Amino acid sequence: EHATRSTTGNNVKWFNQIYGLYPDDTPMPQFSEESMEGWRAVAKGMGAQYHLWTADEVDTLVRDHYPQCWHMYQNVRYPIMRCDIGRVAILHHYGGLYSDLDVYPNREDFAPSRLSVCRCPAKKTCPPHCSLVELLEMEVLIAQRDNPLLIKWLAHMEKEIATKPYKNPKSFY
Repeated sequence: EHATRSTTGNNVKWFNQIYGLYPDDTPMPQFSEESMEGWRAVAKGMGAQYHLWTADEVDTLVRDHYPQCWHMYQNVRYPIMRCDIGRVAILHHYGGLYSDLDVYPNREDFAPSRLSVCRCPAKKTCPPHCSLVELLEMEVLIAQRDNPLLIKWLAHMEKEIATKPYKNPKSFY
């Protein structure tokens, strides 16, 4: 198991990333290795722990601690959806910071938060008519362990997945 669950303090105690949820056994791309090393260095500088989650570890976490999500997790159409579910489960169970492997740190310390999401520059990602919700990304999240909002988020994912027409091969995630 992922050592001891984090507690509140002056800094984030856990840095988490996931690799290997795609069943293709491809080696990690260079940009992902650079992201991992960047986050690992920030964690070390803050006296925090870094963990790169494997598919087996995420599977075990969801199956053992979030059985209500296991069917959804196992049966998603796209492997990236397992990562979306896994990151929320990891943060609910352990707390800390989660970052995708295509994101690089832009600072040297991170404070804990009940729940923080990153905000993307509107000019890069959204047309001018975007709402605030469209500007929020889940590529980097900071959350307090056992935050009930994360359980609600998992339930919302399940509801949204159930409404998508995945039987149509042209449907998109």
